[in-house]
Amino acid sequence: MADNMLAFLMDETLVDIYKCRPVCSKPCENGICQEPESCACNVGYKIDPLNKYKCSPICSKNCGHGECIAPDTCKCKTRYAFKNKTCEPTCKQPCINASCIAPDTCQCYTGYRISRKYQCTPRCSGGCVHGTCVSPETCVCNPGWKLTVSNITAIKTCQPLCTKPCINGICIAPETCQCLVGFKDSGNNTCKPHCARGCPHGSCVKPDTCECDNGYRMIETEPNNTNTTRNATCQPVCSKPCINSTCVAPDLCECLPGYTKSRKAQNFCEPHCSNGCSHGTCTSPETCVCDKGWTMNKTMDGTNQTCEPICSKSCVHGLCVAPETCECETGYKASDAYSCKPHCSMVCLNGRCAAPETCLCDPGWKLVNGSCQPICKQPCVNGTCVSPDQCECILGFEKKNKSICEPKCSSGCLHGTCVAPETCICDQGWSLNMTATNGTCQPICNAICVNGSCVAPERCECLAGYTEVGKNVCTPHCKDDCSHGVCVSPDTCVCITGWYKSNETNICITDDPFINAMNGVGYWVSSNWLYIVPSIIVIVVLSTIMCLLLCKKKKVREEKNGTVAVPEGDIAMKFFKRKSTVL
Repeated sequence: MADNMLAFLMDETLVDIYKCRPVCSKPCENGICQEPESCACNVGYKIDPLNKYKCSPICSKNCGHGECIAPDTCKCKTRYAFKNKTCEPTCKQPCINASCIAPDTCQCYTGYRISRKYQCTPRCSGGCVHGTCVSPETCVCNPGWKLTVSNITAIKTCQPLCTKPCINGICIAPETCQCLVGFKDSGNNTCKPHCARGCPHGSCVKPDTCECDNGYRMIETEPNNTNTTRNATCQPVCSKPCINSTCVAPDLCECLPGYTKSRKAQNFCEPHCSNGCSHGTCTSPETCVCDKGWTMNKTMDGTNQTCEPICSKSCVHGLCVAPETCECETGYKASDAYSCKPHCSMVCLNGRCAAPETCLCDPGWKLVNGSCQPICKQPCVNGTCVSPDQCECILGFEKKNKSICEPKCSSGCLHGTCVAPETCICDQGWSLNMTATNGTCQPICNAICVNGSCVAPERCECLAGYTEVGKNVCTPHCKDDCSHGVCVSPDTCVCITGWYKSNETNICITDDPFINAMNGVGYWVSSNWLYIVPSIIVIVVLSTIMCLLLCKKKKVREEKNGTVAVPEGDIAMKFFKRKSTVL
């Protein structure tokens, strides 16, 4: 009993009752001392079998390639990641149709096979030729193919489709038939019998079996040195014998080499001369006898024989085309019976025709595109060379010197530069008057000229009858005295109230001496207000500047004397307080 009492201590934190708490000689890691030398683990921890004072974390799944560092929390090794309460291997890329079983190692799902390092494709045991294996043992055939189960192997394969049945053949690809042995394709999924020797002039009714057409008969040829087999062919039948020819079709003769068909009879052929034997008679194959005035001309090898005309004189730039008849060569025309001279379709102006379509130009001219063009030693600027060293300006330009033309502006382009025909660029301070038809330059005045016109950049000139009273401002001028009135327009004076225009002197007068005396000053002010107002403004501005300068000077003097300036508001407040105290 005494030993047990020593295993407990008084808990001084309790106020109302006394309670003893258990004592453990070592601290309980991740737990509490529940009984003497006995630890109770926190939730998610259990007693370490090797250390009763240590509670190890519990992981519901084995951490595998890692260490359980907290309840259901693993610290994984390199290339492993904590996932689903355990350490799972990581792959640099997602495994497609597979699972990552080790670092950067994918294992295909059942029914899949590896195609790339991180990708598996579905597997079809039949191979899925002409189709796509979309999932394990599921083959989707390409267009034109149909999935068919073999009656022998029970394997599903893609077989071709032919919408029309293959006659004498089998379907080997979509809409493609392959003929059976002894047959060949005739189109439209049909195969016809084939005869190896061609069966001319007949029909191949079955493999290597011919049936002759009408007008032909089957004839067997005897074996010879070149052909040791007996052949049967369809030969034509001619009702009349073929002279100098061979029967090649029913009642049709074909001439032997060196002969041509005669117009006299269909079964008769006459000798042929390959060069035509023009101007002569073909007496036998390739034998021509020339007519009178013609002679036989043979080539060096004797293969070409033609009848050529005879001309007693040589044809100059021509060819003898008939007895004593010359025909000019191309580009020449006859000058007499045996001579031809060169011809130029275009007249060789400023030159002569030296060869067909070739002009030889006179000095100072050169040949350009088949015609003689003048030569100007200095290039014509904005002009055209019209004769040797003679330029003519193009439209809109005028001569500056012998070879240079400059643009012309009909307005003269005063206060500007003429840069192109009728195109003027104005000088600085001037702008182009777009309303004017000749495009003149007019001065620019940023301020409006009141009763005046802008005659130069930033310079106004008063209109007739007006005088300048300020910059860009003109007022009307009355030559007669406009006292006691207002000059409203040139030489137009309107009298003020109480005054009227004298018919004799054309000035403003009044009959009331009092009004005359009172309005004297008022009239002077009203007549000279344009001068009075600017004068008052100038006086106010100068007074303000003087006050500011005096205040600044006073402030500087006070700073030098060590005095401190008192704000005007404080001075006013002290003044009013002193005044109230006195009162």
